[in-house]
Amino acid sequence: MLSRDEILRSATRRYATVKDVPGWGDVCLRSLTDSERWAYWADRFADDGKNLTQVTHERGPRLLVLMIVDAETKDLVFQKDDWQALDHIPKETLDPLLDEAWPLSGCETKATKDKGEVADVDEQKKTGSSTSDESPGSSPETTPAGQSDC
Repeated sequence: MLSRDEILRSATRRYATVKDVPGWGDVCLRSLTDSERWAYWADRFADDGKNLTQVTHERGPRLLVLMIVDAETKDLVFQKDDWQALDHIPKETLDPLLDEAWPLSGCETKATKDKGEVADVDEQKKTGSSTSDESPGSSPETTPAGQSDC
């Protein structure tokens, strides 16, 4: 069995970010690739007739939690193929994890979230302003060629 350090080293080689999240321990996160985003939104909106291009543009990038390593026991609590492992956890317990994950997704900053402000995509189109394509904390060295960071 891989050690905690081997797991985290392996995950970060896959263009991920490791965060020490209070109450969770080490959490390995990365943005969804374009194909993962398409699959996610195609599955989620397949029956309601929405234009998927518009939906993905409106919603922005999403984050994939690759794994969670318990802070005290150093045991692997979760990995991406085991989403059911998080189903029984109350929302209040998941909130600290989501607070860390959301800014990493590039969707909004914690400061914006705290103020309750959300960027209006239609207003940005009208004014011609745009947001950065690069997720916070990402860099050219952490995004493989041909793969979107979002």
